[in-house]
Amino acid sequence: MSDVYAVWDEYWKELQDELWDLALQARKTGLSEIKAETIEEEDTIDTDRDTGQVTQHRKYSLSLKGHALKENGWEFCISIDHVPSGDIVFRLPGATAIDIEPYLLSSNPYCDHCRSEHGRIATFVLRNKNGLEVRVGWTCIQAFLRYGNYDRLLSRLRYVRRVLYIVANATMMGPGRGKTL
Repeated sequence: MSDVYAVWDEYWKELQDELWDLALQARKTGLSEIKAETIEEEDTIDTDRDTGQVTQHRKYSLSLKGHALKENGWEFCISIDHVPSGDIVFRLPGATAIDIEPYLLSSNPYCDHCRSEHGRIATFVLRNKNGLEVRVGWTCIQAFLRYGNYDRLLSRLRYVRRVLYIVANATMMGPGRGKTL
């Protein structure tokens, strides 16, 4: 199962351009590319309440496809960014679908590796082949996975998170809401 994102036509081209640029960077550095797949296109008609002006818009529904990020028997399933306004929770493209609800409701930056809850930028929910799920802080990933090529792993995580943020940003913009891309 992958999440479906809705993007309005006025942001569609810019989103495609941004994703294309990121895909080129990924290919140059040997990272596995994430692709946006259009699922549906829907035409809508909007009438401005104040002016009565009628405009037509197209809404694109898309999903992100990619290879699951796996290292040393663990799969990265969810990325949680801890920001003052509340957690930002994403399912990672290509990952095994796990219940996201507990992570939406919990706003603590707890790490199962260091068993602490302190001010951290991000945590990830990882799952092993037996179905065990753990939350690991950004700075504990290398120690938890006992992973040697940490810089490459961080590059892959940064790429995936950048794609997710670009798509999420585009989905927040409706017709006539202004650009933030």
